[in-house]
Amino acid sequence: MTLLEKKNVVLSLDQALRATSYALLRPTYDEAIVRIPQSHLRLLQMIDRMPSAKMVEIATALDVHLPAVSQIVDKLSSQGLVVRVPDAIDRRVTRLALTEGSERLLADATDARIEKMEVATSSLTE
Repeated sequence: MTLLEKKNVVLSLDQALRATSYALLRPTYDEAIVRIPQSHLRLLQMIDRMPSAKMVEIATALDVHLPAVSQIVDKLSSQGLVVRVPDAIDRRVTRLALTEGSERLLADATDARIEKMEVATSSLTE
């Protein structure tokens, strides 16, 4: 391979990586499918990963303050996407759980993200 051919390969790879990075770093969910703020979606994803977690555990995992999580949970709860579940042992503790609606929403968001990633990486060759 000549130096010019190597340079062209490197430039092609650079262009493909830039396009992929741009596509992946933009908001990852299609707003037509998921019409909630990214912060709310991140919270739902964390609840999905940490079933029956306390709000303080979710806040710590997201690296945000507890009042911010509580405020988002209030909004998600009013939309029927999250339920607060009292702890069976400690009445002071509230645990969070997803609803069927939020599980469907997360599935749609995952599908949209996969589709975006496929489009972003379609220009890459082996």
